[in-house]
Amino acid sequence: MDQQHPWPVDLTAAVAAVRIAPNVTLRIEGFPGPDRRSHQDTTVSPEPRKFGLFRNALKTSVYPSGTTIFREGDHGHSMFAIKRGRVAIMVDGTTVDTLTEEEIFGEMALLEHATRTATVATLEETELVEIDEPQFYTLVRQNPHFALQLMQLLSERLRRADALYRRSQAQEQ
Repeated sequence: MDQQHPWPVDLTAAVAAVRIAPNVTLRIEGFPGPDRRSHQDTTVSPEPRKFGLFRNALKTSVYPSGTTIFREGDHGHSMFAIKRGRVAIMVDGTTVDTLTEEEIFGEMALLEHATRTATVATLEETELVEIDEPQFYTLVRQNPHFALQLMQLLSERLRRADALYRRSQAQEQ
């Protein structure tokens, strides 16, 4: 691991190559190529929770119903996209959200190099695409729409958490 960068050295070399030859396309094993839309198409999805980018991913894992994917407090080094199935997002044992096909989870621990803030368990047989840090950064560089959609999703989740916090404060008073 390079001391100056939080990603592996081979990814650092790939980034340097892209700077030298900006028309180079990097490929990630198991993922379709970059979004082929025109550069003028910068609109963000009307459904920020749905990430269709992963629907054709080849490298997936299938989990039976009731499987815990990770627990609150675990260290996180990857995020997940749901190819099919449903998962429950739980905080302190309480389900706070249910996610379905084309939705993602686990991005906060990946982005912040922090522990997981929730427990995630499958509600039915679920097929997941695991995205590690090098894959994530390549996706962000190759697909600006993905980065914009992720920002919109994080903003939505922050607003929802803020509303829940305000409601809990109002109930205490």
